[in-house]
Amino acid sequence: MNTLPVNREKGAVLFVALIMLVLITLLAVSGIRMATSHLQVVANQKFTDEGRAAAEFALDSVVNMASFQTICPDGTTTFPCTTPVSFKQSDSSSDTTAINVQTTQPVCTRARKIKQTELVTTVSGAATIAAADIPCFAGLGSGGLTVVTLGSSSTSGDSLCSSAMYNITATVADATTGAAVVVDQGISTRVDSATASTACGTP
Repeated sequence: MNTLPVNREKGAVLFVALIMLVLITLLAVSGIRMATSHLQVVANQKFTDEGRAAAEFALDSVVNMASFQTICPDGTTTFPCTTPVSFKQSDSSSDTTAINVQTTQPVCTRARKIKQTELVTTVSGAATIAAADIPCFAGLGSGGLTVVTLGSSSTSGDSLCSSAMYNITATVADATTGAAVVVDQGISTRVDSATASTACGTP
């Protein structure tokens, strides 16, 4: 009498299928995590790029003001200044998606008095002072181009103007992630020596 052979491989297919299912699940989860991570990297890069552009725009708005040391672009004197920057329309105040940039009050880091001889130029062989430089000299008129004598008391020594270096910091913060873009900018500008003495502590 013949007996049927015992099949000892029962359940092996199910076991292999379960292992394959686990591996496919792990690959899918890994792919989702990688895609999420890439999206976060792209979002962070977008925020960094937009934040830096907004900060630079706000800094330009500040330094293009005549009294940038004491007045915000919106006309207030409360620091830090908040400047809304829109990439969608020219009027940032009505754009709900505008990026708010905080700028600190400019801090004078150093200053030096400008020598009078630095402001004297030669025009057609004559020593002259440009109209914009006349306020840096005592006792000169307020007209246009002024001819002076080199070596005289009016053209030697320190002028009434100083070259001052200011530092301003602009910050753009992301309320969702807490990340921030910080841009520092140095500005060199001419100020009168009295302002330089007060702001920078120079003699």
